[in-house]
Amino acid sequence: MTIGRNGFSRLLVAAVLCLAGCMPSLPQPFHPDDIPRLTQPGVRAGLTVAPVEGAADGALFAEAIADALADQDIAASTEPIAGPSYHLTGRAVPEGDGMRLEWEVEDATHGFAGAAAQSIGPDEMPAWQTGDPSLYRQLAKGAASEIAGFLAESAMGTPEQPLILIPEVTGAPGDGRRTLQRSMAYVLDKRGLKTTESETPEAKPALVLQGVMKVEDKGKVSHVEIAWTLTRADGTTLGNVAQANDVPTGLLDGAWGDIAFAIADAAADGIADLVVKSPEAAPRAQR
Repeated sequence: MTIGRNGFSRLLVAAVLCLAGCMPSLPQPFHPDDIPRLTQPGVRAGLTVAPVEGAADGALFAEAIADALADQDIAASTEPIAGPSYHLTGRAVPEGDGMRLEWEVEDATHGFAGAAAQSIGPDEMPAWQTGDPSLYRQLAKGAASEIAGFLAESAMGTPEQPLILIPEVTGAPGDGRRTLQRSMAYVLDKRGLKTTESETPEAKPALVLQGVMKVEDKGKVSHVEIAWTLTRADGTTLGNVAQANDVPTGLLDGAWGDIAFAIADAAADGIADLVVKSPEAAPRAQR
């Protein structure tokens, strides 16, 4: 398959976990037109919002909640989020002449993180029963502030994420060595992981993520392969993520631009999964 600059992100991603023996690789298509909110600037934590039970349009209400949480600098999405994350569920139950909204957040690693509640008065019931988007936005704004508060408190008690060193990508043409390195650090940071692009006496990485790229010229197209290998500081391999595709020859010889972001974002979920399952990411008491 041959694709252009905007279509490069139809990469096949294979993540292989090698902690207790390698598992078969799992292809995961990437869709560039649906980049999750957590990869955008300004967000700091990952939270998945489930459709709200008892609402006329639970999915639409969930989207309103995700948007309101994004305004609180939280990476909220109605799609599953890889890496350290939280899960928000909401349900509506009858309360007198109105309704009561009950929100609960769970930490994917440590369980219950907090809860909040809202009341819907009788005068708001007609809009509630029809699934009025403006009411959803109003309710979402009120809930998001409280949810953001106990998310911050919960984050204070969670184990610190291991620092990941991401060197320049070996073998990348053009400005890809540095651009792809920076893009990978960016998308992993937005998934709640801690990264550095250089080792210093003050920052000793526990993990290393090395990218190696190979480009094979086949005339009008070039076959591109990228292997991301996650290792411990002592060199022990924890797993790898592999990407491959054909691109027009010469496409990557200059400035990569948004291609680097698309490639990094395609591989980030698989890499985040490897990091979360690594011994370095386990609570200290379990190590």
